[in-house]
Amino acid sequence: MDEQTDKPVDNVPIARLSEMSPTPTLFLPHQQWALTNPTPNPEARHSEMWDQIPGLPTDLKGKVTITLSPVLGVGGNAVVYEGQLNFNGVSHAVAVKVAFIKRDVNGSLLKEETARSVAREMRISRALQHPNIIHCYGMCYDPVALQLFSTIPALVFAQCSGKGAMKYLSNNPSTKRLPLVTGVVDGLAYMHEFGIIHGDLNPRNVLIKIDESGIRAVLNDFGSSAIVSEDTTWLGDDIDYSAPEIKTKESQVTTMSDIYSLALTILAIVSDKPAFDGDYVKAPEMDDSMWKCIVACWAQTPEARWTASQVVSFLAQMKA
Repeated sequence: MDEQTDKPVDNVPIARLSEMSPTPTLFLPHQQWALTNPTPNPEARHSEMWDQIPGLPTDLKGKVTITLSPVLGVGGNAVVYEGQLNFNGVSHAVAVKVAFIKRDVNGSLLKEETARSVAREMRISRALQHPNIIHCYGMCYDPVALQLFSTIPALVFAQCSGKGAMKYLSNNPSTKRLPLVTGVVDGLAYMHEFGIIHGDLNPRNVLIKIDESGIRAVLNDFGSSAIVSEDTTWLGDDIDYSAPEIKTKESQVTTMSDIYSLALTILAIVSDKPAFDGDYVKAPEMDDSMWKCIVACWAQTPEARWTASQVVSFLAQMKA
């Protein structure tokens, strides 16, 4: 558990979210903005394949329960719990993301900045409606967050049964990689089409969704995402997968820095191992066309890299 949690939470009983929570006044100034879609508003794509629940409100008060241990994941910015969303008599598996309060260089809590960050993530996550992007159902006020992280709301996402891509592939080595790579690229191209930058693309932010339509890759974690027309300062955590031009906190992310990260993410998915600086080697079993695509995406000069739509077209030719 991150040091910001102050104490373990394993002994806190499973609780219905928001029944014990006061009015989340810290988040209120950001709530209206968070629920406003970016411009242009992303179109829904293949809505029959993403996890929509008709009639579900954004405020999920009284509709979500969580299991506090074991956690689904812990990162530098948040902890994610497994939960159940109950609506109209149907239970849906969800992932409940609770943000850690950010701290400045002196260790002081930055509650306002954290509230803005959560609002940004919710705004972007709810706007994106694509089968290769994790679906955000809404927000709730988590008693764990109240005890440890103040009254900033938790975000509720669809849960992916296959969990992380790299772990899934390790356990299922015969899985075909091209469809997964295509899914990652399709999701990223959709984001870029509507002026949204992921900002922290890496294998840990690729999940595996398994349902009646089959197995597909799903992009996750938009806490570092940005809208092109707004402030695009890099907020990501994983410098190993970031483009060389943005490896300082003052750098600006772009769609082309996403493409560099895409190249390393594809390499990791295809080769079954993390891709780091100095380890960019074509595996003997790798298809020459896939290697050509990767090399075109990690060009040192941003302007020389392929766009996401170019990668989509190239992969379509490989599948033909």
